[in-house]
Formats: sequence, structure tokens, C-alpha cells
Amino acid sequence: MPNPADIPNDPADILILIADDGKAYKIQTQDWRTDAHEIKDEQTKGVLKQLANYGVVVADLPNDVAIADGFECKLINVGKLKKLDE
Repeated sequence: MPNPADIPNDPADILILIADDGKAYKIQTQDWRTDAHEIKDEQTKGVLKQLANYGVVVADLPNDVAIADGFECKLINVGKLKKLDE
């Protein structure tokens, strides 16, 4: 597994989240692009791939969707967002 400090800090991959408390949070590449955060479950990856193929950029996933693990979550397709800028 690569050391997160060795991952290039590409400004295009920094995520800025505005939470429901109104505060903004910056999450750098080395904090989210890690082996520990990678989704490895094949069923979940299949659902995500299907959403990406449909062109989903941002989605609010309910807690009954396999990827949410019983919690509501947000999906942000960073790759698709980059393509929108091209």
C-alpha cells in the first residue's frame, strides 16, 4: 500500500464538503484515496459502476442501497466532474 504522503496532492482531487451544520471541510487526496477507504465488495462496486455508466455526478443514496451499509450517504463521481470541466 502506498504511503498517503507519497500520493501527489492534485488540487483537482481535493474535495470540499459543506456539511448540514453549514461548516465547510477540505479533504485532500492523501486523506481519501487510500487502501483503507477503497470499496472492495464486488456487489457494491457493481452498483457504483452502474451509476457511473448512467452518468450520475452527484446522488443521495438511501440507507437501503447496498453501498450505504445501512446509512444514508452521498455519491460524488469525481471522474465525471473532471470531464465536465474539459
